[in-house]
Amino acid sequence: MDVVAINNKAICLMYLRDLPDSIKVLESVLKRVPTVALNETLVVNLCSMYELAYVNHSNIKCTLSNWIACVAPDDFDSSCTRI
Repeated sequence: MDVVAINNKAICLMYLRDLPDSIKVLESVLKRVPTVALNETLVVNLCSMYELAYVNHSNIKCTLSNWIACVAPDDFDSSCTRI
């Protein structure tokens, strides 16, 4: 499980204007292995993609932030969701 490679794949999809798939890539890795994949860079990228893809991105980012609060370690910087 190479989180950096998965993050890079999502970024490449974003630059290819395939936001739905780029979001799916990041969301799926977070669901499969949250303890490995959960890092600030990946969350910032996912939130940026939400902002580009959805008009109502605040609700989606709130849901992500709530999920992070449940699974993240205590030292995780939850402000990376930019809510």
